[in-house]
Amino acid sequence: SYPSRHLTSDENQRVLKMLGQRRESLSTTVVQLLFATTTRPFTWQVKVTGVVCFVKDPIRKGFFIEVRKSFL
Repeated sequence: SYPSRHLTSDENQRVLKMLGQRRESLSTTVVQLLFATTTRPFTWQVKVTGVVCFVKDPIRKGFFIEVRKSFL
């Protein structure tokens, strides 16, 4: 796994720990889930920040998109 340019060294270490043994993140990025307010003026509010990894998992013999909320 290559470290993400968008994460700190500590955050990249947490991603590697989250992946576990033999699993490899082919791509990692930061994501935010936004909700629109229902009152005027309408604005966007951040509800959750986390990471998304495209993971190669030889144990499950496949590729998976994994989302971890409240990671950062």
